[in-house]
Amino acid sequence: MRPPDLHLTHARKAHAWLSALAALILASSLVGGPAWAEGTRPPALQVPKCSPSMETRTTGCETFKGAAFVTLRGASVGYVQFVGTMTWRMSTTSRDFTAEVDAMPVAVVDEAAGAVVGITPVCNGTCSSTGSVVGVAVPGVPLRGTLHFTDTTRTQHDVKAHLVLTPVKRGLIGMPGIAVAKTKIRCDDMFNGQRPGCVNLDYIPTITSLSRLRFVSAGIRALQSKGARRLLHRNTYLTDTNRYAICGKAKLPPRWKPPAGWPKPLSNRLNKPSCDEYAFATTFEGGKAPGNGYTWVPQRENSSQGGLLKGFYYENRVLDAPSIVQPGDAFYVRP
Repeated sequence: MRPPDLHLTHARKAHAWLSALAALILASSLVGGPAWAEGTRPPALQVPKCSPSMETRTTGCETFKGAAFVTLRGASVGYVQFVGTMTWRMSTTSRDFTAEVDAMPVAVVDEAAGAVVGITPVCNGTCSSTGSVVGVAVPGVPLRGTLHFTDTTRTQHDVKAHLVLTPVKRGLIGMPGIAVAKTKIRCDDMFNGQRPGCVNLDYIPTITSLSRLRFVSAGIRALQSKGARRLLHRNTYLTDTNRYAICGKAKLPPRWKPPAGWPKPLSNRLNKPSCDEYAFATTFEGGKAPGNGYTWVPQRENSSQGGLLKGFYYENRVLDAPSIVQPGDAFYVRP
């Protein structure tokens, strides 16, 4: 018998605890699976799917395929083929995160019929995992459960995780398959005054809070319309160089007058005009890049902009660049 052509890695032994649990399940009435009336067909398989709404900075969803084999005297005598989803849930203020597994057996072949399958998590480095999803493999009957992870990094760590699919059946040896997780999860402890947290790096956050600053947002829109980038990457190593390149020699026009809505009186230092550069000086795209420039905004708005940016970085764990020549985390600007 030729197994399905899937890219899998197989281990040699099933866990002892899974064997014991399998014995309990095999002794129950679950082994036979659902029965269909004579002359009827089972319903079409409802294959688990992901939706775009599941992708945020702290959630993610991915599909996976996998197979678990059973062998006798070293030869494969059956397999269970799965499709499913992993729904990840993280927090920007916690080291703990979870994967909600929805695994659908789509084929249970030959001697794999009646096998119990256990799904367990594995992750790398400073990450550890617990939990399991266990059930009898029956086509169309999903195996569902939640797996738990935690990462103790003191700096930052890119999590690499996978699921181990282990079959157990009396008299046979299970050869697990592996489904590698594709969602890019990073945990870090890089923000002073904030607890460690984890995020989905596949999702690029967007800062929208600048829309509350009338003149700052208008200036950004104007410069974006002239070619300044909307997708930026944090890099505070370049702050002074970028700021001087745009605003270092900027001078207020001799006959400048405050536009309608400008705060008064101008004698108040917070209402005085301030040079506001875009793209931000604290980004890899700042400085003398095509489309970049400056506008004049009230000093109070320029100061508020810095606070809003910092809050956005903390809220979404947008990490700084590791050096002056490398981009940091990406984010979009929608004023």
